Amino acid sequence: MTTRVSVYIDGANLFHGSEMIGVRIDFQKLKNIIKSDRILVDLKFYNCVGTNLGTINFHKKLESFGYNLKFFVFMNMVEKVLKKRLTRKL
Repeated sequence: MTTRVSVYIDGANLFHGSEMIGVRIDFQKLKNIIKSDRILVDLKFYNCVGTNLGTINFHKKLESFGYNLKFFVFMNMVEKVLKKRLTRKL
């Protein structure tokens, strides 16, 4: 029986961690290593929404490799405080 695998990648941590140790990740090779002789059920890549062209192209490339992209909007501390104050007034 072949093993089934689902993978969930935290894109921001992977990016910054690899940057800190000076490693460049080949995401196509990473997928192949993960899959190996297993059935790849799901390959999700979580990341912040990016608006610059480089980030958009990077996400398109990941999609072309078969990654299922999941985005979230990053709110910095100022936005959180303002949102909290606004909701209190409503």
